[in-house]
Amino acid sequence: TDPPATNPPATNPPATNPPATKSAGSVWIDPASMNVSRGSAFTNEVHAHSGTQKLAAYGVTLSFTSSILTVDTSIGTNGVQAGADGFVAAVNANTAGRLVISGFDTSGKGPGTDLHVCTVNWNASGSGTTTISVAVDSLVDENTNNIGTANGISGSVTVN
Repeated sequence: TDPPATNPPATNPPATNPPATKSAGSVWIDPASMNVSRGSAFTNEVHAHSGTQKLAAYGVTLSFTSSILTVDTSIGTNGVQAGADGFVAAVNANTAGRLVISGFDTSGKGPGTDLHVCTVNWNASGSGTTTISVAVDSLVDENTNNIGTANGISGSVTVN
């Protein structure tokens, strides 16, 4: 007699999170996910979606695990440099695990759905994975009107 037929076990595709929706008022880290070596220096870009408005001023707070990442304050303005579509006015990197960035330009930049506002210079000082949380404190046009609905889209860095 033949043995009973067996079916291979069912396999499910890996779970994936849907991509975050980027609409006017969104600010995010690019790349959204990185793997870097401990002791290395690297950068992340901060991008914004200004919709049909020009971006004239912004305030963004990045939060991260300070035992894994530190801001390289020796580059740019306390570790932050203006992006191709951006500007930097003030940077506060004095609190471990927190980086506050703001910028102001009276004529504004854009409009655009993917404005490279600034670049953050990091050092991978420890091992592990940290989320870089993005909080949008302000995003306004040249007439001081709010741009869209504030939406910070977080990223992550894994240091090996």
